[in-house]
Amino acid sequence: MLFRFFWGMWTKEPQWEKDRRWKLQVSNTLYLFLDESGDLGFGPKASRFFALTSVAMYRPFQGGAALDDLRYDLLEKGVALEQFHCANDNRHVRSQVFEVIAENLGNWQIDTCVIEKRKTHPSLHQHSSFYTAMFAAFLNSVSWPDMVRDAHEVIIITDALPVRGKRNAVQKALQGVMAHTMPNTIKYNLLHHRSSSHYGLQIADYCGWAVFRKFEYGDPEAHNKLRHAVNSETLIP
Repeated sequence: MLFRFFWGMWTKEPQWEKDRRWKLQVSNTLYLFLDESGDLGFGPKASRFFALTSVAMYRPFQGGAALDDLRYDLLEKGVALEQFHCANDNRHVRSQVFEVIAENLGNWQIDTCVIEKRKTHPSLHQHSSFYTAMFAAFLNSVSWPDMVRDAHEVIIITDALPVRGKRNAVQKALQGVMAHTMPNTIKYNLLHHRSSSHYGLQIADYCGWAVFRKFEYGDPEAHNKLRHAVNSETLIP
């Protein structure tokens, strides 16, 4: 195996809490908004860690209206943002976005898969190969029977693929990974959209940033704010 898995799982929440989490759903389609943290490089200036983090939610998407209000509040104060992006947002904006996220964590589920890149097999150092392998690792780290429950369909939406060139080949490879990993009892779809098109992707970006800060810099402050909504956190040794 190219990857060996170590399961670092948070304590499971009670079933009644999961039931409460999904009680407002109006659709049987489960959405997973997936974003990456860290870079795909392996040089001396590359990030030490790389993470894929998803935020799972049903419609209606809780938190979107609050983020919309926040964006316009900021606009009226002279801070014009087309979207929220944690690494680029200043600390005041970041703090307010995390407040909105913290208020809505009960409606979402967070799963993340992290690797220390120096332990990656050299055959995966090409960007497209590494991203595809990490995507497979992420899908294998999720407990799908627990995740999907009563869902009739799963739609995974990622930010625009971070790989340069060969996008069609990577998309085909990712679809192949899903075909071998996803439960065969459920419909699924994989889409790649700009993060500005979904607040779900911007929320996943913020959650992924918090995970990345914990591993890359030993800074758990933001991660601690999300902790009770983290369903799984898998570190690949």
